[in-house]
Amino acid sequence: MKLFSSVSLSSALFSLLACSPISSLAAPLTDRSDIKQNEEFSVMSLRSGNGNVHFHSFYVGDNNNVYLDPYDNGNEAAKFTLADTYLLHEGFSAHLGDNGALYFQRNDEGSILGFDFGERIASGYALELHGQSPVACPIEENSSVYSVFFGKGNGNSKCVGFTALAIPNNPVSSSSSSSTAAPSNAAKI
Repeated sequence: MKLFSSVSLSSALFSLLACSPISSLAAPLTDRSDIKQNEEFSVMSLRSGNGNVHFHSFYVGDNNNVYLDPYDNGNEAAKFTLADTYLLHEGFSAHLGDNGALYFQRNDEGSILGFDFGERIASGYALELHGQSPVACPIEENSSVYSVFFGKGNGNSKCVGFTALAIPNNPVSSSSSSSTAAPSNAAKI
């Protein structure tokens, strides 16, 4: 019985592959056409095994520091843009404070150059600074709220590295690119 179901599954997968255009099978993994310069994106943290860090959006508080939870009146997930390797949030440019703490400030003096999109991950790209991923550390006032660093962190033993996933805010779906297209004749399984 197991052989029969695996053969049917293999058959179904080969049928699906046969209906896929060859260009989609050979698409490069580093194609970054879905997030362009000066186009808004959100950032989500990926760190399996740490509930305070995994699957959290970036929030920018009133003090312009970046947190992984709503904190310091930063109640909405932040939106960012990348312009000539500068990371921007609402017209403010990224800076690094003590131990590499990420914050935003309108003053361009001291702005950090070198942000870029790294490898493609699921629906986005790893956001990196000079090829390095960030670190999250709990803040002193509330150990369940983590702040973002591009550096060693604040010295807390609970600091952890994570992947910052940049996700386009307006993803273009291939199925919605043409609403007037005639239905395709997909293979029936």
